[in-house]
Amino acid sequence: SPPLRSVKPASLKRKGELLPDALPNRFCLDLNGFPATMWAIPPTVFFRIITAMSILLPGLVASCLLAQAPTLKAPSPLVLAPGLSTDITLNGGNLTDPLSLQLDLAASVTIPADGKNGKEPAKLLVKVTPDKNAGPGFHAMRLSTKRGSSNLRLFVTDELPLVAKTDGLKKRETAPEVKPPCVIAGRADTEQADWYKLKAKKGERVVFEILGRRLGSGIDPQITLFDAKGRELRAGHSNDAPGAQTDPRLVHTFAADGEFLVQVRDTSWRGGEDFHYLLRIGSFPVATCAFPLAITRGKTTPVGFAGPHVEGAAPVTVSAPADPAAVALDVVPRFGKDGLPGWPVSVMLSPYEELVEKEPNNDQGQAQKIPVPCGVSRSEGHTSELQSHSFISYAVFCLKKK
Repeated sequence: SPPLRSVKPASLKRKGELLPDALPNRFCLDLNGFPATMWAIPPTVFFRIITAMSILLPGLVASCLLAQAPTLKAPSPLVLAPGLSTDITLNGGNLTDPLSLQLDLAASVTIPADGKNGKEPAKLLVKVTPDKNAGPGFHAMRLSTKRGSSNLRLFVTDELPLVAKTDGLKKRETAPEVKPPCVIAGRADTEQADWYKLKAKKGERVVFEILGRRLGSGIDPQITLFDAKGRELRAGHSNDAPGAQTDPRLVHTFAADGEFLVQVRDTSWRGGEDFHYLLRIGSFPVATCAFPLAITRGKTTPVGFAGPHVEGAAPVTVSAPADPAAVALDVVPRFGKDGLPGWPVSVMLSPYEELVEKEPNNDQGQAQKIPVPCGVSRSEGHTSELQSHSFISYAVFCLKKK
């Protein structure tokens, strides 16, 4: 029989009473509120409905609550200058009734209560002043409202001057001129490239670096240099650079004076709202990694750099925290104490003694003595080198341990 059917019992005295004659195994429920119209529901179906409601209802309630939580798109601007107050426009959904903006760096944060700020669901203005000692690097933000917390969004702090708005960059003929050093905030559009123009002198070495994938963007960027006539420069292209997570880095020495064009685009000509990028231009170091790769917690250690353009970058003295929760520190390469900052690299923190390879150690007679446990950082020399390390200290350590 069907699970639901209308019946008109002749002997029914009150709602919900069992019908022993016509429907002995059914509950009679008046769903419409009228005594004359009753619905007979088999007990098994009735309990299945109750069970399904008990399973689905909490999920539906949670979905409704999550749907009201704020969502953030990329902030504008993406770059904050240390020690300076910046107005950040947050775009997204459900941004009304904000409570706070959490950042992973020391900063002063204010949400102005002027006008409609805090009452518009898709837009919110926030004033942020990072600590003046905040160096270049990636950071994260999250917005909290009365309805919950948003997703994380990445942004950066940088000492290079920001070029936030450029007109005419979608055509080579109208490319805006930029003056290094600078950092440019851009966004890739489908089937289009972004063009910038700069002046350089013969023998001048300039670094071009894009923060795209590392910034959480959907762009897979590439950089190409052209002369004023639109001819690609020799050794003037970069796509995936080592240590940059598919972002490009280009160190170029110009062969002549003149005006040059910089093309930035997605490798597959994709684009859209979340295809943002930052282009850093200037004469600053380009480091792939720190050296040594790790330092001991609780100790002060000089840290150098390895990479395609680090000649003249002085080592940085790093005081490693003893906190076991800390796993790495960012170190910023510079040419001189007051030189322009390259993009930071990470040095790992270790609970063990961290050493650097000492040459010569290419045969067993010249083996470098090391304790165990420990870590040894080395830079690649000749591929034919065979590194030997003596474990005499390890034997002494074990005897003393016994």
